[in-house]
Amino acid sequence: MKTIIDTLIFKPLPISWPSDLSGLVFENWLVLKKVKSNKYHQSVYLCRCTCGKEKEVIGTSLRTGKSKCCGHNRLDKMQNGNNRNNS
Repeated sequence: MKTIIDTLIFKPLPISWPSDLSGLVFENWLVLKKVKSNKYHQSVYLCRCTCGKEKEVIGTSLRTGKSKCCGHNRLDKMQNGNNRNNS
């Protein structure tokens, strides 16, 4: 017979996120403000990357870590990789 304690051990508790992510930092993103909800009713935020670029990002992508930056790291890696190959 399972007890309440056994049930709690095997089921992780859900993380509670604030309804507005403004002011929070996720990886390289600083969330500036909520700008809209998309057609799937997901919150979309205006975020600023550490490189200074601003972009609209879905809140779920921020919370899950799917979106970590604007892509400046990828561009730097591509440019550095091309320079090494062409040398």
